[in-house]
Amino acid sequence: MRLAALLPIGLSLLFASCGDEKPKTTAPDLAPPAPVDDLRVISQDDGRVTVAWSATGDNGQDGRAAQYDLRYSRNPDIAARWDSALVVSVGLVPQPSGGAESFSLPQSVGTGLMFIALRVADEALNWSTVSNVVTANPRPDRPPNKVMDLRLSGVTETTVALEWTAPGSDGSDGTATSYDLRFSLSEITEENWATATPATGVPRPRSGGPPRPSR
Repeated sequence: MRLAALLPIGLSLLFASCGDEKPKTTAPDLAPPAPVDDLRVISQDDGRVTVAWSATGDNGQDGRAAQYDLRYSRNPDIAARWDSALVVSVGLVPQPSGGAESFSLPQSVGTGLMFIALRVADEALNWSTVSNVVTANPRPDRPPNKVMDLRLSGVTETTVALEWTAPGSDGSDGTATSYDLRFSLSEITEENWATATPATGVPRPRSGGPPRPSR
């Protein structure tokens, strides 16, 4: 009988104790990713700029961030005028902290001097400060100029010497990569170029300028 009388009291004390517990709360994520400090231009050929950097983390340098905001501006003060800079990195997913990142700006951004920087965000949309700013000045992609003065400079029983003015790699600027000199017993045209015989021993191009002899 005494056991039966104590049982309801024990249950009552248990329920009262459980009711006093408070639910646990999770502290909000307020730590932003560390800013990128090694943004650099690795290529600006063919009118297109490619930049690279090392990924930072979700909190400082730890973990994995959620998104990038890469922008460019014609104004050197891009950090102070961030909201007016143009966004170019839609959908770029960060690598884990320390990973190698790269991105090619679309050719639609045009050519000429530009200033590029980025920010990093975590899943809670805590944004890092603006990265270091890099500059690029891509030129339009132009093929080498057409050789207009190919001419004979000497003939022997076994050789033909030719001269021409070297074009550049970009119009008349720079140095081209190679020549494709061909010969045929019939007139060479655009239509039959592929059937003409490639010449051997053709010299490497010089920078645009003086005549280039070949034998």
